[in-house]
Amino acid sequence: MVHAPEPTCFKMEGGLFKWTNYAQGWQRRWFVLDEKTNCLSYYMSKSSVQQSCRGSVNLTAAEVSVDPNDNCQIVVRDAVRTMYIRAETLAERQRWLLAISQVAELFNKRIEEREMNTTLGLLGKKMDQLAAEHKASLRLVCAVEDTFGLVVEAAGAVQKQKRQLQQTPPESRAHAHAAAAAAVAAGGGAREGGDS
Repeated sequence: MVHAPEPTCFKMEGGLFKWTNYAQGWQRRWFVLDEKTNCLSYYMSKSSVQQSCRGSVNLTAAEVSVDPNDNCQIVVRDAVRTMYIRAETLAERQRWLLAISQVAELFNKRIEEREMNTTLGLLGKKMDQLAAEHKASLRLVCAVEDTFGLVVEAAGAVQKQKRQLQQTPPESRAHAHAAAAAAVAAGGGAREGGDS
């Protein structure tokens, strides 16, 4: 199986406003959209990106929507939280919406590709196992066929001897039996005499 190299991950950063609470309202924060982690994270400022984020939303199963009453607002919900974000312009909101959608789609596509590669690897192993079992079965069938051929050959020889015996006149058969018995008796007598 050929594995393509991992493409460079998409990452977008920029300042947006985040709804914090009713007392403080909209506060400017630094947002990082990272395809590698599939998260939209925010920080207090651009200079605090090296520190831990203040919060994030996992885009794997997130719902992204816009506020119909506010052309600059984006609402991102995952299983844990809802994040209200506001861009300064409609164009900036559209740029972030498009990027968030693309990151979520690319991340999910990579997961599907990994799962497909895993499935293909397992199928390949199963096919190899079945091929080995098939070869073993073929060897067994060949051995059975060889044995059957020997049995048929032996049965043919027995049938041939039976026909020959049936074609031999009865007196010759009796004479052959008597001669065989005499040979056995003579052999037996010679053994008895030789042992004394």
